[in-house]
Amino acid sequence: LGVHYLDAPTKVLVVGGGFGGITAVRKLVDALNGSRDVGVALLDRVNFTTFYPMVPKVVSSNVEIGHLAHSIRSIITPLGADFNQAEVEGVDFEARRVRSNKGDFPYDYLVLAPGSRTAFFNATGVRENAIDLKGLREALQVRNTIIDRLEEAQWSRGAHDDALLTFVFVGGGPTGVEGVAGTHDLIHNVLKPDYPDVDFDRVRLVLVNSGPRILKDIDPSLANAAIHRLAAQKIEVMNDAKVTEIRPDAVVL
Repeated sequence: LGVHYLDAPTKVLVVGGGFGGITAVRKLVDALNGSRDVGVALLDRVNFTTFYPMVPKVVSSNVEIGHLAHSIRSIITPLGADFNQAEVEGVDFEARRVRSNKGDFPYDYLVLAPGSRTAFFNATGVRENAIDLKGLREALQVRNTIIDRLEEAQWSRGAHDDALLTFVFVGGGPTGVEGVAGTHDLIHNVLKPDYPDVDFDRVRLVLVNSGPRILKDIDPSLANAAIHRLAAQKIEVMNDAKVTEIRPDAVVL
């Protein structure tokens, strides 16, 4: 595009720098074909876009963070669109303005692609006592929590209860399955040599799934392969089980 968003007679504002928002900007720029009449800008609260399908791989260190997070500015600025890192707080549809922590942004056309939130299905205590495996920061938090527990087990030399090395993942979709499998890899393939005084037979990995089988939206042959793989790794899959509460020391089914 040949014109800055603020100077353009017609302004298209895109909220959200994920798959939807960045694709929208790309397609708009292609369609506008260098027009000086239209300016396109994208807002996101962070300055990087995340390749979410691979986030659980961060838990096991099987992928570098640099392969998952890419600068939004470096993607869309070469296209001729503008980027501003701002947290959107609301939209005044009458005045055609988006409110943010960096002031108001006017628009003629608005594309909302702010992403999704994890559904907790009315289970209590989730925000306080669980980690939502939604992004890179959370995946690193899962990883660091596991390492902290192994440090504690190493120092106590076996004088700890079984809860210390019990890790529960809730949700039998791709994220939950990859999260629990990545945790198995991290513990048994990456960290084990560093903790000679830990009894790794006491590690318990549990996957809680509300439906009759995990990976229900995936080809059955692939899902079955995953089920056999988890079983071979002694990961416990609890099907037809719903979480009603998460306490600091327990998951209630």
